[in-house]
Parts: sequence; structure tokens; C-alpha cells
Amino acid sequence: MNTWKKIADAWCVQCSNQQQPGDVVTVTSSKGESKTITLGANVQTNKYGFVYAVAQAPRAPVATQAVGELSGVLALFAKAKQHLKFPAIVLSVPEIDADQDVDGFAVRLTVAGPKAKVPGSLTVTENDRNTTNDYGEPAREWLGRVTVDGTYEPARKANGRAEPIARRLAELAANPARVAAEHGRLTGRCCFCNTALSDERSTAVGYGPTCADHFGLPWGVR
Repeated sequence: MNTWKKIADAWCVQCSNQQQPGDVVTVTSSKGESKTITLGANVQTNKYGFVYAVAQAPRAPVATQAVGELSGVLALFAKAKQHLKFPAIVLSVPEIDADQDVDGFAVRLTVAGPKAKVPGSLTVTENDRNTTNDYGEPAREWLGRVTVDGTYEPARKANGRAEPIARRLAELAANPARVAAEHGRLTGRCCFCNTALSDERSTAVGYGPTCADHFGLPWGVR
């Protein structure tokens, strides 16, 4: 009979006979309840038999979404790259709940470098540094990428935010300068460098004069 056995913090399967990873077996609990599972790797051998990890079922792929042609967005980044090492666009993403109340959050867009998994794609992260990396340093949660053909590939940690992010990315692709600048007008912080805006001309367009020069956008018209 195969039974459950806890090793460290994980429940494994104790088998009286030797099995192979990938074998499907029936496990009986102390209450007599049975469950069919797939075995993973052998993690222990003892006088009672062989202990195997429980194989994790493959996760369903995350659905991708087409957000449109990115040439206008990439042109902004290409212009800024002449002045900045790591140009970014901060994008406000509105959400509408079941009661039709409008809330939202902000994401940060950057261009993936040559050593990235998908070079040249747009990296989508949370704007706030609310997580830490392997070195304990503040980091931004990765929410996916937009490939150069205009496909948004959400991260699993997008946690239900993929739909509003995709809608906002589609709006950005259709009118990059206007949609990007909306973040600055709504929040009072530059949509490119996230610095607080103080001049009324900056708050009117959503970015400051320095970023306007870097990204090749007009500024200064009241």
C-alpha cells in the first residue's frame, strides 16, 4: 500500500515497492481516503520502502494578447536611447471593478537588452519597487513582456491584471505620446522619469522639459 509521508515541508509518497518517476499510483491516507497521483523523483529509501516526491502537473500556458504595432513606442525609446542608458515609460493602468468604480495602478516599460531572454522586447514591471531580488535589494515585480510583433505575454504574477494592462498597452501602441503623457497629467509625476512635476507647462503635457528633449516631444506650450 502507498501512503503519504511528510519530508521537511512537502508531502511525499511512501511506496513499499520500487517505482519509477512518472508512474501513476494510488495513495491511501490515514483516514482511508484514496487519491491517484503521478510520482516525481525518489527522495529517500528506508526500511519501509521508497519515498517519492509528487510530480507537479504542468501549468497551463498564460494566454497572450495582441496589443498592436509598436513602431511608435519603439521610436520614443530609440530617440531617448541617444541620451539615456535606461529610458523608461511609466504608464497608468485604470481598473474598473464589479461596482464600476475606477481604480488603478502603474506599470513601467523598458526595452530588454541584448542579453535578455527576448532582446528588444518591452519589459513590463510594476512601477514601485515592492519586491526584493536575490541580493535583498528592492526590485520591481515582473508582469510580462511585449514582443516586437505587438504580443503581450503576461507573467503569471500579473494576478488578474493582464486584461487591463493589455488594454492600456493597446492604447499606448495606437498613440504613444498622448497615452504615456496621461500618467503625468493624472499623477503630477513625469511619465518618463517619474519625477514630481512643478511647472504648469510640465503638468499640462505630463512630462518635464528635459525628458521632452530626450524623447523628442514638444513642451512649453501653455
